[in-house]
Amino acid sequence: SDQEVLESYKDQVEKAKIRYLRLPSDQLREGISLTDDEIAAFFAEHSEDFSVGEQRTIDYLLIDPEQLRSTIEITDNDITSYYESNADDFVQDEQVRARHILLQVNTDRTEEQAEQQMADIRQRLAGGEDFAAIALELSDDPGSKAKGGDLGFFGRGQMIPEFETASFDAQPGDLVGPIRTSFGYHLIEVLEKQPAGKRSLESSQEEIRELLLTERSRELAESRAQELAERIGKGKVDSIEELREIAAEEAGTTIHTTQPFGREDHVEGIGRATAFTTAAFELAPGVASSVVPTSQGLAILRLNDVAEPRIPELEEIREEVRIALLDERQIEAARQRLDEGRVALQGEKTLDDLAAEMELTVTETGEFGQQGAITGLGNSPEVATAALALDQGGIGGPILHNRDLVLFEVTERHRYDPLLFEQEKDAARENLRQERLGQMIASIVTQRREEMGVKYDSQLLQNFEAAASAGAG
Repeated sequence: SDQEVLESYKDQVEKAKIRYLRLPSDQLREGISLTDDEIAAFFAEHSEDFSVGEQRTIDYLLIDPEQLRSTIEITDNDITSYYESNADDFVQDEQVRARHILLQVNTDRTEEQAEQQMADIRQRLAGGEDFAAIALELSDDPGSKAKGGDLGFFGRGQMIPEFETASFDAQPGDLVGPIRTSFGYHLIEVLEKQPAGKRSLESSQEEIRELLLTERSRELAESRAQELAERIGKGKVDSIEELREIAAEEAGTTIHTTQPFGREDHVEGIGRATAFTTAAFELAPGVASSVVPTSQGLAILRLNDVAEPRIPELEEIREEVRIALLDERQIEAARQRLDEGRVALQGEKTLDDLAAEMELTVTETGEFGQQGAITGLGNSPEVATAALALDQGGIGGPILHNRDLVLFEVTERHRYDPLLFEQEKDAARENLRQERLGQMIASIVTQRREEMGVKYDSQLLQNFEAAASAGAG
């Protein structure tokens, strides 16, 4: 419609720039004291703001796969059978294990200084000093420094080309470098090399054992949890004592009782907004949940208690009420301080004068509109609306922004011109049509991608973006 085109056009052309002071309300905290009577009066006036929703207390059995690992035996036959049945998993490209010392070239170290320091390091190594000890002392690579520079095994394509070539061309025991890369200067020691081909059963045993332990402990935990859920779900378990007896009988199983919690609360040992909380608030008295996955293992829940929504007594939440009142008073004090500052701006004082008096800084923004971000404030619709309602030179605020108060002056103002709009209406209409079409296509693509389970390879997308940037240049 014409109105939609007009509103879209205004959003594009209505712009402003401002200079502003930002006074954090917590700077005024020390000057505020609160009495018990003030806290009580505030609570009486705002008691509904402190209401507590329904809370539930849950008893739950936790079956931990990690605790079941000690009950599982992995035989040599199991390992051999897995190795033979999954032969393709043990085929690898050529691998190198190396360690390195990295010296970066930056404002603290020039090229010449890095080269000289590398020469000194080589002399120290030739004199018998330990490579790992020197790496721990001097290397600028935080990922490997604590491990004596050890990078572990890596294949081709995992390191930058100069580093890869130097490592694969060397033999175990060779000291290579210094090698210059975009990261700086590297001194590399090759420790081991593994040829391409199938890894031996012997070298793969511990990896297979760990994999089988993890897999079987998970399967055992799932099976045991399902059996316990069915057993408890028959209604024959009516007390926490009976749950404790079950936990004592079953390896890897423990019994827990939560503190009362609400739908939006964090549950100790579980987390916030999890499947556990969802299941807890679906439970009826005397009915056990199905098996619920958690970060600690598999849980089976039973309802212990339900606390109905209520307004707590002041003594239960006195500190929470005190902080809320303190926050309100801080904001009031900051607003009053900037209200006084605004009055002063109508006289001879400038925004810079106020900044100096309050030990604040003046921030100058770039151009922004109603929907745009404001330098130093980010998205602030209240400030944007106030600024766009003023002419150049106008004073706005104080406006609350993330518990800070903002006072500003408009330094530039670009307004919508009705005559110019009439000349550009057709182009504005086409721009809006194209924008809406793009949004519709993006929505359809997203929906189809979700329906078909399509996933994009992030590295491939980065390659495309790099290629596009290179082509544009």
